[in-house]
Amino acid sequence: DARGSNSRNQSLSEGRSKAIVEYLVAKGIKRERLVAKGYGETEITNGCTDGVKCSEEQHLANRRVVLKLLDVKKVKKLRKTND
Repeated sequence: DARGSNSRNQSLSEGRSKAIVEYLVAKGIKRERLVAKGYGETEITNGCTDGVKCSEEQHLANRRVVLKLLDVKKVKKLRKTND
């Protein structure tokens, strides 16, 4: 969500995405098939940005993980940009 500093929210978002990768690896998915990407405050879905009064439920809606299925070429490209 957009509460707190941008850098803190970016860090939290990256931590969530990495935790999902670790979960999937523990379930047998090969790590090299996964890419974690945290977006912090850059992908707010409902207008609850800095300075906007929102309910706890609205803030929670922005604290999410999205799983995208990509082809192998896109995964390789994302790996290069994230390293």
